[in-house]
Amino acid sequence: MVTFTAASAVVDKARSKGGLKTAKACQNKWNALRRAFRAIQAIKFSKSGWTWDDEHGANITLDMEGAWNAFIKVRKDAKPFKHKGWVHLEKMTHLMPATVKGTHVFCASQGTSG
Repeated sequence: MVTFTAASAVVDKARSKGGLKTAKACQNKWNALRRAFRAIQAIKFSKSGWTWDDEHGANITLDMEGAWNAFIKVRKDAKPFKHKGWVHLEKMTHLMPATVKGTHVFCASQGTSG
C-alpha cells in the first residue's frame, strides 16, 4: 500500500479532471490494467492459433466464434479485445514481469551443492 500511496500523490498532482486519487483508487486501476494485460497474454499464447493485432485485437472471425465463446467463459477479461487492440499494451509489456509456465520450465534444485 506504501507504493500506491506514493503513486496517488504523483497522479493527483498531474490530474486535470476527476476526483482525488487515493491509494485504493491507484491499486484498483493497477489491478484492472494487470487483468487486461494477462487476458491479452492469454489470447496471444493460447493454443487456438489466434493471432494478436495491436489495432484489431484477437480479430475473431465467424469460424473462430465457437472457440472464442468457450475462451470467454474462462477468461472474461478478454471479451473487450475480440476486435480491438489496447493502447497500453506496449507500456504494460515493459512493466509486467515475465511469467513462465509449463512443463519444460527450468526449476533450480533446492538442495545444497558441494
